[in-house]
Amino acid sequence: MTLLLAFYSPIAGLAISILLVIGLDTILGIWKNVKKSGWKSFSSRKLSGMVSKSVLYLLSIYMLFPIDFYILNDIVQSLFFANVSYLATKVLVLSLIFIEVKSIDENLKEMGIDLWANLKRIVSRAKEIKDDVDELE
Repeated sequence: MTLLLAFYSPIAGLAISILLVIGLDTILGIWKNVKKSGWKSFSSRKLSGMVSKSVLYLLSIYMLFPIDFYILNDIVQSLFFANVSYLATKVLVLSLIFIEVKSIDENLKEMGIDLWANLKRIVSRAKEIKDDVDELE
């Protein structure tokens, strides 16, 4: 068991991040359904989908990692990205996170919140603040 934990330790952060995004999507999905239909729409059957999705995502990550570790990592590092380790695993995790973020965006839109417009506003405000700070120097 210790050997497995040590082997998979390089991708522990990736696994945790995918679980956090799935959790956030689930919380927002519950919030959306309760807001629309009340607590009667809440059921354990819908929550079981989160568990099976989490298991499926983690299994796919943990099954790709050994292939990435033993085969793909050396090939990718020698041909393309010299400083990126486990690129295939990271691309898979980014793809899964993108799917979940899209689902989060859909949930928020149904509740009347536009995620991308708010992010754009925050980024433009941060640029304004940076410009103001640069002028002070």
